[in-house]
Amino acid sequence: APEPIAPPCSQALEEACRQISMTEYRGSLCYPNGFKPDADCEQSILSCMGVLPDVPQLPYIVKDCKKIAQDRLSKAAVGVKALDSDRALAIAVYSYDLGMMSC
Repeated sequence: APEPIAPPCSQALEEACRQISMTEYRGSLCYPNGFKPDADCEQSILSCMGVLPDVPQLPYIVKDCKKIAQDRLSKAAVGVKALDSDRALAIAVYSYDLGMMSC
């Protein structure tokens, strides 16, 4: 059976969702044991260009997010286990804001 990524957070997330109107808890994200993506994060995102025609900035976003992710990783405290660059890129892209470029 898949293992939840963060089981201790599940109860806290569920409670937080109850307190926020219009939000529903739908469970933890799970992956099968031994799951490995088919491609790295950058390749996976750029492969979506064909199905995201309304986001022509995708190559720019990935390029900018790679810089952001590398910057954040370079500032990790000594002795603190950092994410790998692929996961750091995924987080940077997920939280990226086009700001004034978006319509």
